[in-house]
Amino acid sequence: MTTFITIWKESKDKTLEECGKNCQTSEDVIRSMQNIFGEALANYNNEKVQWCQNYMKEMRSIVLKKFDSICAHTLEYIENHTRYTAEELEKLANKGPGGRKSDSNIRPEFQLNNKSNDVYLGIFGNVGGKSTNQYKPVEFGHISCRTPR
Repeated sequence: MTTFITIWKESKDKTLEECGKNCQTSEDVIRSMQNIFGEALANYNNEKVQWCQNYMKEMRSIVLKKFDSICAHTLEYIENHTRYTAEELEKLANKGPGGRKSDSNIRPEFQLNNKSNDVYLGIFGNVGGKSTNQYKPVEFGHISCRTPR
């Protein structure tokens, strides 16, 4: 268990998808540990209960650090997420009047999502520069919220 945690903690996720996959692996391990935890509780094995709680807490802490790290990485390379692709530019140009309002090749906002069985990760960014009182609905499966644009 210690080796798994050490290797996972020291590795760096480069994409939200990779982060989501690794976080799901952690949740799978935690689910297995919950069975051990329940058995230890039933047998009044306090040492094993504490062991399980410590490892589960540490893995959940790593999940948060990994998500924070991927958010920082995304912001560091934000141009990769805000640049329109050639297909998107062509589609916007073909929309006609009211389609594309500037000559910029930069999206005013972007949203990245990753969903697995137990973990929903998402990043929303507004790089448009103008703040309005509009809100954007952001959905992660059955969970949703509204963020200022």
